[in-house]
Amino acid sequence: MESKKRNIIEIVKNNLLNIVILISFIILAIIFSNYHEHWSDEVQSWLIARDNSVLEIIKYTKYEGTPCLWFLILKLFINLGFTIDSFYLIPIIFTSIGLYLLLFKTNIPWYIKILFPFSYFIFFQTTIVCRSYCLVLPAITLIYLFYEKRFEKPFRFFIALIFFMNISLHTYLVAGSIFLIYLYDFYKKSKSLSEIEKNKNITCTIITFLSFLLILILLFPKSDVGFGGNGGHSLLYIFGESTISSNNNLLAFIPIIIFIYMLIKYNSLEDGVKLIILFMPLVLLLMMLHCQMWHIAVLFETLFIVLIKYIDKKLVKIFITVMLLIQVLWNIQSISFDYNNLYSPAKEIADFIKQIDDYENKKIYGINYISIAIQAYFEKSVFDNFNTDKANYCWSTSNGYYTLQEIEENMPDVCVIAINVPNIYIGNQDAISKSARGDAKKLIEKLKQENYIEYNFIGNLYLKNYISEQHNFLVYVKQGIN
Repeated sequence: MESKKRNIIEIVKNNLLNIVILISFIILAIIFSNYHEHWSDEVQSWLIARDNSVLEIIKYTKYEGTPCLWFLILKLFINLGFTIDSFYLIPIIFTSIGLYLLLFKTNIPWYIKILFPFSYFIFFQTTIVCRSYCLVLPAITLIYLFYEKRFEKPFRFFIALIFFMNISLHTYLVAGSIFLIYLYDFYKKSKSLSEIEKNKNITCTIITFLSFLLILILLFPKSDVGFGGNGGHSLLYIFGESTISSNNNLLAFIPIIIFIYMLIKYNSLEDGVKLIILFMPLVLLLMMLHCQMWHIAVLFETLFIVLIKYIDKKLVKIFITVMLLIQVLWNIQSISFDYNNLYSPAKEIADFIKQIDDYENKKIYGINYISIAIQAYFEKSVFDNFNTDKANYCWSTSNGYYTLQEIEENMPDVCVIAINVPNIYIGNQDAISKSARGDAKKLIEKLKQENYIEYNFIGNLYLKNYISEQHNFLVYVKQGIN
């Protein structure tokens, strides 16, 4: 008994810094998550999990453009009793698992251990903001830890890889790149493996390939998908877009050049080709098809894990340290903004609607995707124009939601119109009219003609050190309704 106590004390002494860092991260994440208001993308995942069966969730994959793992995880937590008010704990749990693996199972320098958990992409963008990207860190760290013995112990390596590929379209591509590199290495190494090891690797390879194929089939979009891409970004999003200021991307080329130099300096030609294979599909996707700031977290974390391999090199240490210091600054700015401002006014609007007499029997419409943010604060869908019992948005051109003509023929008691104001229009007096499009713009004019009372609620998506977009929720209430 005494020896066990001594062992525990010894373990604590040897890992005191790691324990302090992890506990500090959890405490601070819990504190600041309580000041974060969930916006539409966070809520959409929650609603899909809350209001749909497992089979229905799997079917939504074709419209969401992402594997269904995150929805299924949320479904599990909801069944365990989690509510929208405890939603914030879920990403904290998964990020903490990833940090535990990184802090306790890798040999990175103490100062990098201190900086990494409080960097922008780790603390704010994938933990405070409740998205599936909180799964990236534990998954990719497991892949890194299992990679060296991937041929001797293939099952654990491929379980981590399958978990990783199911997080998002972006991780699917990175997982595919890792799989291709593995196949090449397995071909070279197969002669030195025993027959049992070969059979294990072949079995895992087949299962993993089938997993890739299954996800591809589930992800392949239907003809009526109403969701568009948003590309046009690259590595600059890690180093630029406010490295010094939000408009100075030229400075981002300096770390990119240093990174390329390190790849050449510390790698053989073969390893260099492997790294190109690893990063290129993801970078092309980000540049050409679909990229938002939270997608860059996948690129950042992959880059960080790759650089750990060369952590004993002085230039790599300096590179990572500078990159993380900049990110810690972004993180402080983002947390400060989130603490002092509304990230999303969804809960505020939900509380406003609940104050309307007999609101359950009022006709309430929600216009545009981001309006669904308020739905999480009701037990079921509050929007009558959705024409469904599902509170989540369905990205289908034939989703059955009322058209402008149908709305005009049957005007609501309350109408929530969400207008996404881009960064360039924020502060402009005509920002809403410039940003409103199509049916939403016509409906606003109609509601004003009908003398509805207008209330404006504003939320701001804050990225690094600037407001990326402003969400204006115009709530129109019919005259005479209290």
